[in-house]
Amino acid sequence: MSTGPNPPKRRRSTSPQASSGRRALSCTECKRRKTKCSALGKTPCDACVKRGRPTQCVWEGVGVTEANTGFALASDLEALRAEVQQLRALIAGTTPRSARATPKSRAPEATPLSVPSVPSVPSVPADTVESTVKMFEEQITGVLPGYRLKMRPLGVDASSASLLDQIYSLLPDPSTGTALVEEYLNGPFHRGWHIIDGPTFRRENLEFAAQPDRRLSNTDPAWLAVYLMVLAITIKFSPNAATLFPFFLSSDLAQLPMAYYKTSLMALEAADYLAVPQIRHIQVSLAYVQFLFHFGETPAQVNIALRHLESAITTAQWLNLDILNDDPTAVPLDDPAFSGFTPRAALGMCKRYLHILSFMDGTMQRQPRLWRLDKATTPMPENLRNLDDTEARPSYELTEATLARVGGTLAMVITHHHKPGELSYDEVLEYDRALRLALGAVPPVTEPLEDTWLIHLVFCSIHNRILRVHRPFMTRGYHEEEWQVSRKASVDSAMRIIERQALFNQTPWLRSGFAKRWILGAAMVLAIDFVLGNPSSRDGLSQALAIFTTEDLRDQTPHVTRECAKTIGALMAVGDERTILGTANDLDAYFDEVKQSIAAPAMEMSFDFLFPDLSAFDFAFVSGG
Repeated sequence: MSTGPNPPKRRRSTSPQASSGRRALSCTECKRRKTKCSALGKTPCDACVKRGRPTQCVWEGVGVTEANTGFALASDLEALRAEVQQLRALIAGTTPRSARATPKSRAPEATPLSVPSVPSVPSVPADTVESTVKMFEEQITGVLPGYRLKMRPLGVDASSASLLDQIYSLLPDPSTGTALVEEYLNGPFHRGWHIIDGPTFRRENLEFAAQPDRRLSNTDPAWLAVYLMVLAITIKFSPNAATLFPFFLSSDLAQLPMAYYKTSLMALEAADYLAVPQIRHIQVSLAYVQFLFHFGETPAQVNIALRHLESAITTAQWLNLDILNDDPTAVPLDDPAFSGFTPRAALGMCKRYLHILSFMDGTMQRQPRLWRLDKATTPMPENLRNLDDTEARPSYELTEATLARVGGTLAMVITHHHKPGELSYDEVLEYDRALRLALGAVPPVTEPLEDTWLIHLVFCSIHNRILRVHRPFMTRGYHEEEWQVSRKASVDSAMRIIERQALFNQTPWLRSGFAKRWILGAAMVLAIDFVLGNPSSRDGLSQALAIFTTEDLRDQTPHVTRECAKTIGALMAVGDERTILGTANDLDAYFDEVKQSIAAPAMEMSFDFLFPDLSAFDFAFVSGG
């Protein structure tokens, strides 16, 4: 028993110098999740990078310890480590999502670690507070509205599971589906309209078809939506459809494409595309536009196609495709559509999608106030044959990027030169020059029509706009020298449209429905030129008539074709008669006689649409077409 004073107990030091001797074994994020970091002191650690939260990887005590050393600030080291991590990921072909975030979608960056002004007082790094607050906010209230959500696992939503059951019950057997996919990939609807990467889709389809039970394959519903539209488009035009579906009546087979289109909409709903913006929504929307707009059968289908376009543009903007630069880390590489893509290839595809959407945004028949991508800043895609090529081809060579490049250029010209009301004649001439520059971007195509049909359509679309901007002034050019430019431009563009559209006579089913309006408008310009003294324009009228009298068993709007043929026939017949009689100069009387020659009770409602009076030519600008 000791009689002396009790020895003082040793107390743990709380000084920064004492605490700095014990280093944390895990970062704050891993400690919170009760996991161990991959490497002691590494910032960001591999676990935080994998979670997509590298900016929230913080080591307790690092701010004070490293800030008091005579080497580098902790913030400098952290930034360098993050850069090294990004470079490693780029070399490996995969980049952490958070490193790719663009300014619109990225959460506010963590503030650098601060150096305390009083070394003896411990401080908490600013980004630790910020990350902790954000962690609680996200866990309790969810991410902020407008932020891109992650894909949800299949089978979570009962309604989605029910939709998928219906979808799988409607799919053809694997061999039939594969045959249709191959026909699509080898046919004009893929060769001329590159909305998917052919080799990638072929591989994905073979993997899907090889599944013993496709219902259990855990296939992305958005991929199913694209797959169903591949089937719908192919069946609609395939000469082999009856062979592939031997037990279908012809009437049932004719309804199958629309049934698959509606099933594709179900698959898109199951993919949760409204909540989770995704690349495959853009892909399938472009297929919808082709199905309903290029080859639609009713005005209602055209309007629905415009709604699909609006939705796809919204998705592109949520994914920031409209503000991309040449940095491959800015694209959504974690999107399932880019599985197996290098960052460079994914960036090229994103640029193509954006400028195809921009092309349709600027040219499809809508009010200019509805334009959505006229302020996009994403540069043009390079003219590459393959997405991973490093050397671009000359602009005059046709590649899979040509449509996006030419169409995007045309869209920029249209949106830049639009103004409310009529254009002055100086503005008409300026617009004409810009359109001809866009025309110069169209490569001279010598490849088969199956590869170039959309390039021909763009060529005709530009000439249609040249024709329409000059048409209000063309008749003055027959009497006054100062308007000669408009007369010649209108007639020349009309001839170019008809000559290009005549190339489709061997495969008339590839001619888009709206091109019939272009041909009819061009024929009316040539008819005016014919009756006002230029007999060579009658040859163009004959070519236009041949276009509409070529047999096409797969014509989606045969009634329109018949009426166009009847109208052009009347233009020629009345023009011949008035030329012989020497009464051709009275255009009002000429068109009145044309109307009378084709008049019939069943046609009365459509005359005003086809042939209003000559005031139909008195406008300076109409959007679309």
